[in-house]
Amino acid sequence: MRVGANDASDVGPSEIELAVFDTSDQAGAAGYHATDPQGKDGLATMTTALLDKGAGPLDSQEYQGRAEDLASSVRFSASQDYVTGALSTIKANTEASFELLRLALAEPRFDAEAVTRIRGDLIANAARRLENPNAIVRSRPAR
Repeated sequence: MRVGANDASDVGPSEIELAVFDTSDQAGAAGYHATDPQGKDGLATMTTALLDKGAGPLDSQEYQGRAEDLASSVRFSASQDYVTGALSTIKANTEASFELLRLALAEPRFDAEAVTRIRGDLIANAARRLENPNAIVRSRPAR
């Protein structure tokens, strides 16, 4: 992944310094969703949703528990134009938190239970959008 933008900074009072890292990768002209394989719409969204649901030796529950123990947040998302990732943690836990980020990017697990759960969440979200007039209007091409 090419880092499109990143920001690592210390924020807050000296007793609670935060380390924050944000990165994004801009898609080419077609966009990320447009490059999903035929018949696999939403693959980029599902992949990014699964990256923090278990990695390396840690299953989803262990990964989330480790992040919580470190007062860390690791997030990923995909949109039409970008894939983004973010890590925030207290400064004292920076090294261990970046290891969680590394595991998510280099050794994602894609366990069957997590895939089933996330697929269900994404399908439910899509069904809600189909009933939301504002979402329907936003999904139409501009004229």
